[in-house]
Amino acid sequence: IVINPNAELMYDSPEMREIGMVFKMVPKNPKESKIIRRICQAFRKHSMPMYGGADESSTDLNSTVSKKLSEVLPNLKKDDSKMNMGSMNNFIRVPNLCKFTFMHGNRVHPYLVQFKPCAISKVEVTYTPDGNYSTYTDGAPAAVELRINFMETKTIFASEVNYDGVSF
Repeated sequence: IVINPNAELMYDSPEMREIGMVFKMVPKNPKESKIIRRICQAFRKHSMPMYGGADESSTDLNSTVSKKLSEVLPNLKKDDSKMNMGSMNNFIRVPNLCKFTFMHGNRVHPYLVQFKPCAISKVEVTYTPDGNYSTYTDGAPAAVELRINFMETKTIFASEVNYDGVSF
């Protein structure tokens, strides 16, 4: 048996799917303008990395390392077991992942493809979606177009495709 070199040329590795969505939002009143702004800011915020090597529930890395060292090497002096790992802000955390589902009423939509957890890879906000810049008297844009690109973080396998309904 020999490996077919042609198959290797055709297929290198699975590709992560990219999903693009475009939303045009037109506020009817100042309250809706504020909601639209918060929606755009939320997507911007969650597409960006964060400071810190640990989340709020984690313990301080310096104290964890010092404790482990003193357990492993009990004869160490207290001062020797303290390692300065620097500020946790020297690290960068990756952006949050998100999961969304297309719905039909209160059920998962049977005709639309569903997606695995995604990272937000790009956020664009256009304040001139109709080609003209216009605002209300308070300065809020008359219309906003929000473009979001998502990148799936898990590979989809052929066994996950369902011919009769929901699939990835």
